[in-house]
Amino acid sequence: MNAQPLTITRYMIQAGDTIKSIATQFDTTPVELMKLNGNKPLIIQPKQFINVPLLENNRIHVIAEGESLQDLLIRYKLTPDELVHLNQDLFLQAGQMVTIQH
Repeated sequence: MNAQPLTITRYMIQAGDTIKSIATQFDTTPVELMKLNGNKPLIIQPKQFINVPLLENNRIHVIAEGESLQDLLIRYKLTPDELVHLNQDLFLQAGQMVTIQH
């Protein structure tokens, strides 16, 4: 784990996710996920949201409810072609992880 400041974001549980697989995706541990979500055991279900950490220099953005393509382009100073090039399956569903830099 890196000792850089954390940004907290929300992640929508996908079918097949486990606490361990989510922790691995976000470079953390199941215990840290539990701390970010009220220090209680996490029982997860698809389409449920949980808090997850993102490192400040992370190349991934998790789509928030209501977030638009235009929001991403402005926030990360990308062109539509750059965003599509980085993400072949771009459909902007809440909880989707999107690559925002190389």
